[in-house]
Amino acid sequence: MAYLDNGKIRKFLAGFDSEPNTARKGKQLEDLVCYIMEGISGVKLVGRIVYVKYFDQEIDLIVLNNLTLSGLYFLPSIIAFECKNLAEPVSKNEIILFAKKLKNKNITLGIVVARSGVTGKESKGTYAYGEIQRTLHEGCKILVITGQDLEKITNTLQVVAMLEEKLCNLVIPVRINSRRY
Repeated sequence: MAYLDNGKIRKFLAGFDSEPNTARKGKQLEDLVCYIMEGISGVKLVGRIVYVKYFDQEIDLIVLNNLTLSGLYFLPSIIAFECKNLAEPVSKNEIILFAKKLKNKNITLGIVVARSGVTGKESKGTYAYGEIQRTLHEGCKILVITGQDLEKITNTLQVVAMLEEKLCNLVIPVRINSRRY
């Protein structure tokens, strides 16, 4: 387990609103995700703003997850991230575009880091959450991490527990009894 500086995480989150440039806002959130993910043993950033020419698409972050060394042993070896540093929740259409990027590259798991969450209700499967559920039938899993999730983090075990719970809730909509993050 590695400790993460919660003050640094909160400083990142607090600084998002003061940045007027949307591209720089996105980069700030990517920087925060890199800081958190690279603290996990066996997880390594291998691509940032990866442009896929053939499909004319861009993926914000790609991490390699070494399954034999990683605390994220329950996730696939390649994980794509979409970082949305927006004041409003991410829409269904943004989820559809991200799912298409994943499917085009045969990436089975993507994580949307959305400061303000996504539209709809997870329990009802509406709007963006409904689209996330539909992608399961196409062999693609999308997890959502919100700004509220990020501001609680103080160590990598919490990140692992959060991702375990989010994966479980995506596949089997039940709550894990011991909330560790």
